[in-house]
Amino acid sequence: MTIPTHNRERIALSEARVAAYLREHPDFFLRHPKLVVELTVPHPVEGAVSLIEHQVGVLRDENRKLRRQLHELVDIARDNDRLFARLQRLYLALMEVEALEDILDTVHDHMRRSFDCEAVALRLLRGEAALAGRGEYVAPDHPGLARFHNLLHQGRPVCGRLNSEQLAFLFGEAGKDLGSVALIPLADDTREPLGLLAAGSADPTRFRAGMSTVFLGYLGETVSAAVVRRLPRE
Repeated sequence: MTIPTHNRERIALSEARVAAYLREHPDFFLRHPKLVVELTVPHPVEGAVSLIEHQVGVLRDENRKLRRQLHELVDIARDNDRLFARLQRLYLALMEVEALEDILDTVHDHMRRSFDCEAVALRLLRGEAALAGRGEYVAPDHPGLARFHNLLHQGRPVCGRLNSEQLAFLFGEAGKDLGSVALIPLADDTREPLGLLAAGSADPTRFRAGMSTVFLGYLGETVSAAVVRRLPRE
């Protein structure tokens, strides 16, 4: 049977009023609990369930989602605690050494052992005399630094993949086996570029683009402060 147009409009208007009334009186079903038993709402799987069952299902889904989010936050907090404990150990170790060479050796050692980095590279723009015979010193006009110009002057760590030339400049032959790298700019007290600390991993997702770099920033500040204190006056 076809419902006349004016009747369809009347039904639609009535439904709109019912919906508006229920929104204004959310306690309606508390005052009419027997009515709830007679109501059904569409269910994506089993056809129809009571309104209360549907609401309970929605609440359970939201509860599970909130629990997952809570567990994720707890895991992140634990990871941060472990990272900062390792950073504290590095800081204390750096305070115990005097020579610039020992500073760099300590950074290499802790980055590999405490932070599980498969490759570590330090490139410093100062301390040529103190670093004679070592590979960490790089002249400020070295062509390889041009590929890191923005990083050095912006002063913010970045993570992701590097091209073969960048990997070779930082890690030499070992760079061929790296799938991701964290680049941490170093700076002096005036925020002038001091150099670059790089950590590499064979895992392409270990240092992925877009990941949080807050901890890497603290790490860079710690290493920068230690290096500046041990640089010879020029």
